[in-house]
Order: sequence, then structure tokens, then C-alpha cells
Amino acid sequence: MGRRPKIDVDEVYTTVMGVVARDQDRRDTYLAEGHSPRYQVRGAPSCLVAAVLAELGCSAGVLRDLDREAGHGKHRGPVEFGSSRHRYLQRFTSPAQALLDSLQRHQDTGVTWKTAADRACGPTPHWLDARHHRQGRPWAPPDSGQVFDQRPLPAQNPTPSAPERTE
Repeated sequence: MGRRPKIDVDEVYTTVMGVVARDQDRRDTYLAEGHSPRYQVRGAPSCLVAAVLAELGCSAGVLRDLDREAGHGKHRGPVEFGSSRHRYLQRFTSPAQALLDSLQRHQDTGVTWKTAADRACGPTPHWLDARHHRQGRPWAPPDSGQVFDQRPLPAQNPTPSAPERTE
């Protein structure tokens, strides 16, 4: 049995689009309840990146290990995928890891999964990515204005607008 090929950015992108298309309006409810970001809650993936990893064959044990890396306590920081030392990350190419990092940064702001994917994969780099990748998005093909053959997600579940304020 030979070495398993690395998971590349195209495979991650395709998986992200599939996961998001099934539940565009989903948010990380655990994070929304005021908890620190986690990959897994009650044995199930709780965030977009965890759902993508699970879809790519990542076990619940690996997700649990990634959560353990962050330490303990109520105010622990997010478990950054790219800075993890878990050997599971060796299965991804550097651009694929960078795309997952970007998705994680966006989802941890509390936006819907569709919004996180749009920000990470859209044609215009989001300021949050520009802050981390000054030379451009490493998951994007060179000299491209967008990540891939960007096919927009269907608008059947549009992101709800914010409620109007009454004074």
C-alpha cells in the first residue's frame, strides 16, 4: 500500500461548496452561545471547518485532538487549524491548509457558513484574509482574480438581514 496523496485545494474547495450548499444559513451555534470555538461538540462537528474535515474523512478522534490542543477554560482561544501540530494536517497541501485557515477565521466571526465561504472564496479578497496573506491568497491560482471557476451558491436560502432597530 503506497502513500496516500495529499488533499489539495481543489478537493477542499469542492467539499466546502458541497457542505455549504446543504445548509447555507447554518452558523456555529456553540460559538453563538458565547463559548470558545470548538471543532466538535457532543460528538458532532460544530463548525464549518470541522464539517469539511469530517466530509474529507477526518475522524471524530482527530477533531477531539484538535480541540484539546487549545487548552482548557472558558476563555481559551480558537484552535487554529494551520498552527496545529497534529499529524493529520500533513494530509493537506499548503494551499489547502491556507483555505481552511481562512474559512476558520471567517466562521469564527459568527457569520453563516455561506458568508464564510463567500468571503474566503469570492473574487475579491476580504480584509481579514489580506491581513494574514499580504502577498495574496495562497489558495488561489497565480494571477487570478478569484479562487477557481467560481460558481455562486444558489440563493434559495439567502442570508437573513439584520432586524431593524427601534429606538
